[in-house]
Amino acid sequence: MAPKRKTAPTVVASTVTDEDENIENVGKRARGKNPDEEETVAYEGSIESKITLAQQWKEGKDPTGYLMSEKLDGMRAYWTNGKLWTRTGKLIYAPDWFIRGLPDDEDLDGELFLGRQQFDACMSIARRMDASDNWRRLKYVVFDCPTAAGGIKTRLKRAEELLKGCGNEYAIIHPHTICKSQDELMTKLTEIQDLGGEGLMLRHPTAAHRGGRTPDLLKVKTFLDDEALVIDHEKGKGKYVGMVGSLICINKAGTRFKVGSGLTDEIRSYRTAPQIGQVITFKYFELTKDNVPRFPTYMRIRPDVDASVFPN
Repeated sequence: MAPKRKTAPTVVASTVTDEDENIENVGKRARGKNPDEEETVAYEGSIESKITLAQQWKEGKDPTGYLMSEKLDGMRAYWTNGKLWTRTGKLIYAPDWFIRGLPDDEDLDGELFLGRQQFDACMSIARRMDASDNWRRLKYVVFDCPTAAGGIKTRLKRAEELLKGCGNEYAIIHPHTICKSQDELMTKLTEIQDLGGEGLMLRHPTAAHRGGRTPDLLKVKTFLDDEALVIDHEKGKGKYVGMVGSLICINKAGTRFKVGSGLTDEIRSYRTAPQIGQVITFKYFELTKDNVPRFPTYMRIRPDVDASVFPN
């Protein structure tokens, strides 16, 4: 039986500030709309309830039989009712030619992706409202068809059928392989990270789609660590008034950044906090194109590392 066609969602008009007005109007004109008319920007309903979120894979959890794929470092994009939406239900202003041919009656879940270590550039394109030609650099990498019944193998097959018939060169299926062992998982993780990738995803082969955070979807990645020189303290706010809010640091490349995560209440005391001129070890996810660590987290003081290795 053919799937029931969904009615378009009710959307809520946005209120923009004077500062945002110019780019808002540019975006409307680019899509052939009158800048004076109300713009629909928010999905009424819950995109968030449709989005599957991953739990962290823990060593010892047997990955055999799971579908394995690279974890993409892009912008999550959910296709429903003829539009792309962020994971929080905000409209993504994709050009008409970018979404042409995508299904009217079935949902897709995927990522707007520019390439490994291109997160900032991807976001700068995907978050704008002018539907610029820079979108030709992006791909919509699809890894699920949530409205299809069955496990991920069946849903991926359905997504492949939908994309094969749509004639859209920008929408592609994310490749998956069956994981044969934990050793294979670790080998593949090292391979992907050596290429600059973020990590891996594991999908339960037979579990039906469900929104929210679920053990049916697991992320596999490792954090990096490095040393940094503390050059100042940022004052705490709220419950941390009178304490250290974050450590202002530089790395060996001379990049300045803040480390606040990982500081316990005890460490945040000015008496016990890492002092200016001390070296700390922190863990982080990756470096941005500007050499800034993403999600830096304090680990410990490193008295064995001399401050002289850092730039003045």
